[in-house]
Amino acid sequence: TKRNQRVLLHIREAQLGEPFVLKISNDDLSTVSALPGGDEIISVIRELAITTKNKLSHASVMLESYVVESFITVRLKQKDQWNDALDRLPLGVMLQKDEVKEILGPSFLRRVNILNELRRAAVHPKEVGTYFEEASIGLGLVKDLIRDWFRSV
Repeated sequence: TKRNQRVLLHIREAQLGEPFVLKISNDDLSTVSALPGGDEIISVIRELAITTKNKLSHASVMLESYVVESFITVRLKQKDQWNDALDRLPLGVMLQKDEVKEILGPSFLRRVNILNELRRAAVHPKEVGTYFEEASIGLGLVKDLIRDWFRSV
């Protein structure tokens, strides 16, 4: 049987381009800068903020992929699971390795695989204009990896 339920909704209109904005807290930036290679990752994140501000979706996806790949490398090293042979592998091949699947877990693995597919389209944009919604997937992934992997360490 159904019963009446009262559900309170807060509705607002999204601003044009709103989902395609990189917003990382100062605490999260400090966390990243403390990582091995953190200064380089921070410089890429700054570049990513510029590409998102300028609505450069292809460039944003490539930079998101670089940041995520860097996070995977750092995490594997933190867990003593790093293998120098991984250093020469593209992201898509890394994602097939058991140690990478293990540290990502099912949810992050799915999201990084999606980002990798978007990266391929960004690198080889045949009849692809812009795809802000898809590119915003990587922005959320970057923020979630920082919080789940490195803020809790």
